[in-house]
Amino acid sequence: MKQIMAGLVLSRKLLAGALIGSIMLVCTDAWAETSQKKGDASLRVEYQYIRTGEYDSSVGKIDIGNTDSHAIVLSGDYAFNDRWKVFASLPYIQKRHKGALPHDPTVDFVNYTPPDMRVTDDGSYHGGFQDLFFGLQYLALDGPLELAPFISYGLPASNYPFYAHAAIGRNIWHLPVGVSLSYTPYFSDWYLKSDIAYVFTEKSLGVNVSHWLIYASASYFFTPRFAPKAFVSIKHVNGGLSFPDDFPPESFDSEHWYYHDRTIKHNFVNAGVGFDWILNEKYQLSGTLFTMVKPEQVNTIEYAFTLGLTRYFGGSQ
Repeated sequence: MKQIMAGLVLSRKLLAGALIGSIMLVCTDAWAETSQKKGDASLRVEYQYIRTGEYDSSVGKIDIGNTDSHAIVLSGDYAFNDRWKVFASLPYIQKRHKGALPHDPTVDFVNYTPPDMRVTDDGSYHGGFQDLFFGLQYLALDGPLELAPFISYGLPASNYPFYAHAAIGRNIWHLPVGVSLSYTPYFSDWYLKSDIAYVFTEKSLGVNVSHWLIYASASYFFTPRFAPKAFVSIKHVNGGLSFPDDFPPESFDSEHWYYHDRTIKHNFVNAGVGFDWILNEKYQLSGTLFTMVKPEQVNTIEYAFTLGLTRYFGGSQ
């Protein structure tokens, strides 16, 4: 059995994890030895809950009711050798909307006929499998400063509806390209982590909503097995549309409005706290609690939390 020491640190997260309704970036940290070996692998199951409230528009807050999301996210990775690693994730989501301004394609349109007439904002939970992500990462620099570029691809795992407050996603493909950085100072119990990616996305009606995703965290090992942390996650779209500026009333009964959740920018800054608890050499328990501190053209997250369990599998010695 391998000895667990304070030198064990958190490894890179799966930056390409789940996107709940295109609102949040799921940050899934895990610990591992500093040296990656062939055959090293991990499997993680995580529960997520998200509560959203008002919509942050260009003219102020708008009451659109509330949504509640429950998700189970399965993710994992596998090391081909001491440099190359593959990873993947798949979330199952159930989401509901209650309150003001529900979307209903059967009554919202008269002259335009949407291609999908399913009604989701009826106060009940709806959902399914969202977006399957898989990718490749290269460990370019190993040591106190770790640098690992990556690329991944995400595509809808099911043909879920997107015209709804309770939609589980945008039903488009994503292509994140980025780099994972981490730093463990010598003779220190601190661990610093950052992931930066530019996400190329499928266009709808010619509107480009490709965006930056940034995650940064600081952890401190109070014991060799327990590390609380603070973190921020940022999404910034260079283009995209704004409501109501780009949606005059005459556009509501049209394709332009039907695709608005795919074309609005949805920017945010989330901030929160969490912990990583190394139970033993094979298992780690992690949790986070966070909120949205800077919304822009997005349903504001009032609060959210995650709880995850990771199982590690050792490779060749």
